[in-house]
Amino acid sequence: RMRFRTGQFFARSKVRNAILGVMGVLAFLTYFNFGAFHFWSFIHGWDTFHYYVGAKYFKELRYDGLYECVAVADSQEPNLRRRVELRKMTNLRTNRVESTADILAHPERCTSLFTPERWESFKHDVRYFRVQENARRWDDTQLDHGFNATPVWNILGSLVTNTGPASRMQILTLDSLDCLLLIFLSLMIGWAFGWRVLAVALLVFATNQPSRWAWTGGSLLRWDWLFWIGASVCLAKREHYFSAGMCLAYSTLLRILPIFLLVAPVLATG
Repeated sequence: RMRFRTGQFFARSKVRNAILGVMGVLAFLTYFNFGAFHFWSFIHGWDTFHYYVGAKYFKELRYDGLYECVAVADSQEPNLRRRVELRKMTNLRTNRVESTADILAHPERCTSLFTPERWESFKHDVRYFRVQENARRWDDTQLDHGFNATPVWNILGSLVTNTGPASRMQILTLDSLDCLLLIFLSLMIGWAFGWRVLAVALLVFATNQPSRWAWTGGSLLRWDWLFWIGASVCLAKREHYFSAGMCLAYSTLLRILPIFLLVAPVLATG
């Protein structure tokens, strides 16, 4: 009888393991929308525009000049002046939606921040992102909240975006970095906790609404903070505490989100 029950237990365990393994693989594929990505493209143009242009030209734009200088750059393109005059944009200093009239009346407020070479490079990159969107969506892009990455994020962001002019190959390469980070993080979770925990983690990630590909998939270094905070937990599990602390500190400097890592210990203490 004992052998019979033990055999049933292991048989059920094998079935459960197989189901969990399949669910983990499906969860991993679910994040990538089973290869459909954004259906029309791998690249999230709206999000990449903000982080790419904002980081590459941070020296000139800072945190408040993106939409104004895009308006000036667009207005210098053939047949676009009138469209820019009708455009509404977010004033990133006041967070109010305003017209482009003031900045178009004083374009030197933008152009004087650039060298002639950098201004031509800026216009080229803006043109690249503009032609990827229809007219309505491009104008709507200027109503967002601008470039808001932290200064620490901007160190790496500025380095990688200044490797060359915006092109499909460059943008695809940079936007693929997040995919590599998620793969490496999955390997680290498997190394530290085993494949069962990895499968559960993938299921949670794939069914978490803010994690969906439509939100930040195909964007520039939007999951770097998640990689480093996940690496911190994995290293702590393996008792590499110094490295874990460094990863946690770096993740916190990239985003405020790692503060939620403290929720579980606080709840446990309570």
